[in-house]
Amino acid sequence: MSSEIHVLSDESRQHIRVKPSDFVSGRTAAEALVVVFLCSLLLGQIAKVPLVSTDIKTARLLLSDLLAAALGAWLFASVLVAGRIRLDRNIGLFAGFVVVNALAIGVTAVRFDLTAAQVAFSSLYLVRWSLYAAVYLFALTALRRAAAPRLIHATVAVCGAFAGFGIIQSIFLPDFAFIVYPDAIPYLDWDIQGNRLVSTFLDPNFAGAFIMFGVLYAHAQGADRKPSYPLLALFWVALILTLSRSSIIATVLGLGLLSFRTSSFRRLFVPLVCFAVVGTLAANRLVQFASAYNKLTLLEPSALARVGDWLLAWRVFIDNPLIGVGYNTFGLIRAAYGSAGVGTGVFGSDGGILYMAAVSGIVGVGLLGAVLWRLMTLGWRTYQTRTLPQSVRVLGLTLHVWIPSLVIQSAASNSIFYPFIIGLLFLMGGLCARQYYEAAA
Repeated sequence: MSSEIHVLSDESRQHIRVKPSDFVSGRTAAEALVVVFLCSLLLGQIAKVPLVSTDIKTARLLLSDLLAAALGAWLFASVLVAGRIRLDRNIGLFAGFVVVNALAIGVTAVRFDLTAAQVAFSSLYLVRWSLYAAVYLFALTALRRAAAPRLIHATVAVCGAFAGFGIIQSIFLPDFAFIVYPDAIPYLDWDIQGNRLVSTFLDPNFAGAFIMFGVLYAHAQGADRKPSYPLLALFWVALILTLSRSSIIATVLGLGLLSFRTSSFRRLFVPLVCFAVVGTLAANRLVQFASAYNKLTLLEPSALARVGDWLLAWRVFIDNPLIGVGYNTFGLIRAAYGSAGVGTGVFGSDGGILYMAAVSGIVGVGLLGAVLWRLMTLGWRTYQTRTLPQSVRVLGLTLHVWIPSLVIQSAASNSIFYPFIIGLLFLMGGLCARQYYEAAA
């Protein structure tokens, strides 16, 4: 359960005079700021500027980073004005994860003789992760309870706009990353993706993880009532156009979990059969599309490279099992393991939980795993709370199946650490937590 902590004394609060109308308008402005944050997720990799560079990679500041920082500043101001903050166990787990990674970065700096600039570079990414984690606390503390349904609808609209633009991009804007960044070097800065859907994330696997939220939300609506078939069609078409095998497999597994947990096999049967029929009719075109990108075989270059990433992450974990090597130091230390690389992807690695273990060790996996588990179970409890608005209950069910699907999908793309994914995850998790805690009080 959550708890409230008063952070100002009565004497201090006497000097802060706030009219009720000011407080309400402030809460409304906070809701508007969240909508702007959601729109910044929609812009993805298009809205960013260089910040700090190393010999290997340039750290870029995203528009969503600035808005996450703005949400953090708003949270701090609201705590000072209202004199209280809502906390739950997830906040302690978040803080523990940050501390463990900060300690790991320090140990790695000594062990691998990193320079001050390299330590600062890695720490910036930990700061970014902390800002997105703070969005959870913002949703828990600074937003009105009544804002949740509106923000949920805004989130689904943003996800739909992302998918809709992705479909247009897939048809008319092949190799979109090189249209946005014409000076980028193929396979070093961005991979050549042809007509695969990458949308504004410029990567089909990350785009698939984001669209997966929309697919599962649309199906979750059908657990209790008739689903929106246009919404289902939009998200399924977009997901298929990514040709992301990990995203499609994870979505199917998420639907299996949704059906099992809600015993809604009949309600989900009709939309799935409709899409199966359409898929059968378009099978030849889909097979040609997938074959053009070697997605019908497991022995293609990207799959083999993924196995190499898993083996490297395993070696790093075995060598640093307790607290890992620290957040975003992977690209700085991999040369010590005989895997020096170039390009934007060297600081990350496929593997999901395995990569998490490499950078934060058993302790970090335990802390972040506990957060994901608590959000997953919290989503189910939210869905079971009949007194809550329908959209909130649907969101709870969506989180309950999206989180394990993300963990599975991350084995091939590491989306569980992607800023636009965790920003959405922690914001929606905070909304659910606020709703459930107050309903259960």
